[in-house]
Amino acid sequence: LGYIGLDEASLKDFKKAISYAETIENEDKKNYVIATSYENMTVYYENKKFDKTKLKDSMEYYYLKSLEVTDKISDHGKPVPLEQKYGLLSYVNMSLGIYHMKIARKINFPLAEKYLLEGYKIQNNKRYTVDPYDKIYMYNQLCYLYLKTRDYKKSIEYLNAAMALEKQHSYPASRIDSFETLAQVYVGMGDKEKSELYMNKYALLVDSLDYVDKKEADLVIKKMVAEVDQQHKESSKKQWMITGIFVLIAGLVTAILWRRKNKALRRKYEQMMVNLKNGAVALPEEVQEESNENDTETESEQELTSKNTISADTVARILKKLATFEKSEKYLKKDLTISSLAGQLNTNTKYLSEVIKNNTSQNFNHYINNLRINYIVHKLYNEPKYREYKISYLAEECGFASSQVFVIAFKKINGLTPSYFIQSLKEDKVN
Repeated sequence: LGYIGLDEASLKDFKKAISYAETIENEDKKNYVIATSYENMTVYYENKKFDKTKLKDSMEYYYLKSLEVTDKISDHGKPVPLEQKYGLLSYVNMSLGIYHMKIARKINFPLAEKYLLEGYKIQNNKRYTVDPYDKIYMYNQLCYLYLKTRDYKKSIEYLNAAMALEKQHSYPASRIDSFETLAQVYVGMGDKEKSELYMNKYALLVDSLDYVDKKEADLVIKKMVAEVDQQHKESSKKQWMITGIFVLIAGLVTAILWRRKNKALRRKYEQMMVNLKNGAVALPEEVQEESNENDTETESEQELTSKNTISADTVARILKKLATFEKSEKYLKKDLTISSLAGQLNTNTKYLSEVIKNNTSQNFNHYINNLRINYIVHKLYNEPKYREYKISYLAEECGFASSQVFVIAFKKINGLTPSYFIQSLKEDKVN
């Protein structure tokens, strides 16, 4: 129920399942059902994680409860096979790793690594067999972890392992993750050629899978309609009505499942449109350079109220200059660095970095990327001619060193690719 949006009903059913499980006489079977229910309950809190921040903590709580109960299951193999016990243990450890790596209020990469490696260790124990798709997923999470911690060598090792296993079991969704992460790894390593190679593979595979999904959905519906026609010839009126209702329901479910895949992207696009129409994100304007005659000296150590605290006057001064900078288009310069910007604002990199972090919750690079992406989004929205330009031109226009870095930044900020945004603008005939 949680996977189709019926969150409250799913939580109620899981709690009821735990209550019923407590009456099971066999301890191992009881603990397995309870542990599985705890793990499944996290779906509810994951769906609600953007509503209330504290709900994120509930996800960790129920993952840990699941681990605790699963550990109580014996290794006899009856009635709970070893594959089920250790499959659940590895999956929950992996989920905890993902939680601390991507979801927790405070990201903790060392703790994420601990849980991921524990799950990886369980999966590679020869005493039992673990679902190969779970292994592929684990490899992809480890490679993402090492991408974020800039251990590119380890990241590539796990990516190669994931793709080798995927070739044996054909799991295209995993291949998409691998290609996208490899592109980011090579961006980090400064290998533009390989980054572009894997970004192109990523885009091609995404488009291919979307086409295949639509084609398969159409074939399923056509096949079911053909079956109805045949049954109509062989069955009575009552049988035909029952079959017709079944086909209608099945067809609706098939269509809904296919459309749900694109619904999330559409929702993000529509939110962008709402923000653009309401002016939720201001479009930078051309402004005259403000005079710094009364503000030419850089901040000194005397402006600190304590050893590690910037004075309120200094913060206000830097914020005022940043506001002027944001209204200009100087952030489009490819050679912009925190040092050069600090020089323009007559401050130092330490002060500038801390003020940006405290007032935008971003580091310098993310701050500049947001300004650049905001600039190009407004250009695409307000000036239709930009929708005809190549991605490489758009990337250069807003100050990115390569189209790959631009695509990754655009998707990270907006939740969809620039190609999808442009296509949607064209289809909706905006402006």
